[in-house]
Amino acid sequence: MARDLPNILLIQADQLKPQVLPGYGGPAAVPHIVRLGEEGVIFENAYCNFPLCAPSRFSMLAGMLPSRVRAFDNAAEFAAATPTMAHYLRLAGYRTALAGKQHFVEPDMLPLCGDAATAWDRPVFAEMTSEGVPSPMFMVRSGRFKLMTGGGAPDLLFDLDADPEERNDLAADPDSAEMLAALRLLAEETWDAAALEAEVRASQRERRLVQAAHGRGPSPMWDALESDPVRASYLRAPDDYNDWARRGIEPSAP
Repeated sequence: MARDLPNILLIQADQLKPQVLPGYGGPAAVPHIVRLGEEGVIFENAYCNFPLCAPSRFSMLAGMLPSRVRAFDNAAEFAAATPTMAHYLRLAGYRTALAGKQHFVEPDMLPLCGDAATAWDRPVFAEMTSEGVPSPMFMVRSGRFKLMTGGGAPDLLFDLDADPEERNDLAADPDSAEMLAALRLLAEETWDAAALEAEVRASQRERRLVQAAHGRGPSPMWDALESDPVRASYLRAPDDYNDWARRGIEPSAP
């Protein structure tokens, strides 16, 4: 790390519900996390930008919605040319490193891994373009209201202050029509749903073709060479680790 720069430690857990942490009333014994919360900031309403492993990580690293970096599902490749927070930190003088699960679908992106006003009240966006939805689904959170739209399903609108467990859908409530329209407009300004669906399906076709080609003859080797000193710094998962992700982009039966 460059001299006089503060250390930065980013911790990310896979499939961690906030409700298990003491800061949110949970039972987990995590004294260091508790101390971080006591001395820092606990967010009461925080969202990942995609409810699936790899796209969520890509989005966090790149600072963009997953669809902006073509992270449509767990079988999507995180392009090595994508600028990430690690690149910007290195340019600022930091020595960066990643420890733990990387989960960047081949080829590997080896870990590279000024004061601004914080907009606490700006809208929050999330999306889903992977298995589980027949077409792209979107979430917009603005203030106390949250909209779920797309995915071939009816719109859902919730008042999270009055209904934090999201049990009372307000989408058909005449008193909420203005808020529903405002959040729909935010979604339409953020995403072109038809164009995004076409891009997702094209990406799936491209990756299925490449995967099929890799099944003919010798398979490509993505690992670093044994002579590479980086090789000792990471452990490759089993050969079939990404097969489950690729199964998620298989075409549906007609």
